[in-house]
Amino acid sequence: MFSSATPSSSSQNLLEEASRLRNEELEVAQSIYENQLSVKDVSNGSLLVEMEMYIELEGQWKVNLIGPLNLSDPTPHTISLELSYLPPVRLTILLPSTYPLQDSAKVVTVHAAHSWLDQASLRAALQTVANENSEGIIWPIFEYVRDGSLLSAPQFDLSSSSRTLNLPHPTPHLLAPLLLSHNTLAANRSFAATSFDCPICLTTIKGLRCIRLEKCGHVACRDCLAQFWTMSIQTGEVEKVGCVDEECVKKAAKADDIIWSGVGEEEVRNVVGEAMLMRWQRLREKRMIERDPTIVRCPIELCQAPVPKPKSTSIAVEGDDERLRVCPSHGPITPCKIVAIEQFLEAYISAEPDSPERLRLERQYGKRQIQKLVVEHNEAKANKAWLEQNTMACPGCRTNVEKTMGCNHMKCGRCSMHFCYKCGVRLNPTNPYSHYSMRNTPCFGNLFNVDPDETAWEPMEGFELI
Repeated sequence: MFSSATPSSSSQNLLEEASRLRNEELEVAQSIYENQLSVKDVSNGSLLVEMEMYIELEGQWKVNLIGPLNLSDPTPHTISLELSYLPPVRLTILLPSTYPLQDSAKVVTVHAAHSWLDQASLRAALQTVANENSEGIIWPIFEYVRDGSLLSAPQFDLSSSSRTLNLPHPTPHLLAPLLLSHNTLAANRSFAATSFDCPICLTTIKGLRCIRLEKCGHVACRDCLAQFWTMSIQTGEVEKVGCVDEECVKKAAKADDIIWSGVGEEEVRNVVGEAMLMRWQRLREKRMIERDPTIVRCPIELCQAPVPKPKSTSIAVEGDDERLRVCPSHGPITPCKIVAIEQFLEAYISAEPDSPERLRLERQYGKRQIQKLVVEHNEAKANKAWLEQNTMACPGCRTNVEKTMGCNHMKCGRCSMHFCYKCGVRLNPTNPYSHYSMRNTPCFGNLFNVDPDETAWEPMEGFELI
């Protein structure tokens, strides 16, 4: 006797095999995508699968948000952004009881967060992927969305090119801040989940316990960096408060500016705290002033911030602010009064005693106050005259240097510049004495200043001419 499978038993075998394949696919997908996927049972043995798929672009892309055309302005309003992550796509698909052997998956609902993609076009593109992958849909559709292949689907016509995406949207000014916010959150989430090698302790640590420096992008363990920076600040080595990666350390060693370490105040605050940040700021400011003698402090008593020299050193012109020093902390407050005071005192001194002009000024400003200013003015003029007669200003930092003995080759004690004391020009630090060997120059043969009266020989006491 021969037995044959009945239609009911064949259907049952089909459902069991389909259920087995479907469960295997879901088990693998859940192990890969974890919290991004959930499964619900529905009637007739079908399953409803909800997926949240994030889009990760390869590097940074330029995303142009193009607004609609209007009659008043035929040129569409465009906002350009630099993004590496786009908002997720939330998809619900139905897996029939005979999937994947007989029936294909069906897209039930689909939505792009913040509505940055058209819903109808998105649904059509994902259903096309579902129809083309009959043997398994979950992994192909996840990767299709995650790596950005979705953006090149013909249903969108986004005119995307190499690392550039043109995205039409009715309200680009509202969408732009949402995309930027998501890009920042996604980048932080990706960084926290990635493992990095700390250049200090040489261990592999999750990004959640690390910090990425903004300027160079290098990563270090937060605890190690906090200990190193704190020790550097406590010992006064503020130039070491920076990136500890070998590449950046070599660049810092070759750099001329030993104060700038490539880190900002917020980064230092986040790593070492407020107290160490304040000490770091004070030490950097002190080092900067010591290195550049042209810097002066703001005369406002409650400020005292370091102020660099002005951009222009030309003669004062009315309305020309470039010749003035401007405090970087609060900017200009009042115009400089020094020039006006000098002119006023010169007018007072040049006037005859008991003259109407002097008496008017004394009544207006006070005789004792004017006399005090006159004394200070005369002392300042005398000091200036003495400095001009007995010293030479360094051509680098303008510090006055007095020579008591020795040759005319000078080296400034503040900025280490080599210069000639006789004429004030800068000298070549590698061969400064060549300046005194150049013919047809005032300093030729004048390495030492020789007084002709001192060259006459006189016999010393106790010696007689023979």
